Amino acid sequence: MAAAPAAPELAAPVDDTDARLPVQGPAKGAGKGPPPPPPRASKGLGKGAMPPPPPRAAAKDFWGVPEGGPPVHVTARMMDGRELALEIPGGSRVRSLRQVVGSKLGGVGWQRIKLVHGANVLMDPISLADCGIVPAAEPDGALPVVNVIILSPLHGVLDWAGISVPDEVQQAKADLHDALAQAGHLRRRVAA
Repeated sequence: MAAAPAAPELAAPVDDTDARLPVQGPAKGAGKGPPPPPPRASKGLGKGAMPPPPPRAAAKDFWGVPEGGPPVHVTARMMDGRELALEIPGGSRVRSLRQVVGSKLGGVGWQRIKLVHGANVLMDPISLADCGIVPAAEPDGALPVVNVIILSPLHGVLDWAGISVPDEVQQAKADLHDALAQAGHLRRRVAA
């Protein structure tokens, strides 16, 4: 005998609210808007070389004071006895000299450099001429000498911000450094 045909399964009723939605194409993520514009040929505003900057009458330092006049030759003396022969434009400020010293020392930040001439600590906005650093300032024709003090990075930034570190804090740091050195916890860095 032949088996009776199976009864067709009834499909679940369809919600008629789905039929009212407009057909928008395939599922999520595919083709949801126009494609992005093609990339530009260059990243600059225009193509080709930039025009040269307009000529300036004279170079100006940080405070907008023109640097000019004969160059000033200065000897910068380090605490270990080394000396650097420097040349800086006449009319420059102390900050310009600090920057030149920093670049000659291999990129030491100008904030970490303190300059002393005679018994005076040189401050940034003062011109070198006001500090007594002028061409042939010494009676025997010798170059003016500026003593260079390189501060630790922390003290350099604090000094630049106008905050003085108390002597007790500096002494405690020096004592800690000496104790670590005696205990053998410090390694000497060798310059390459």
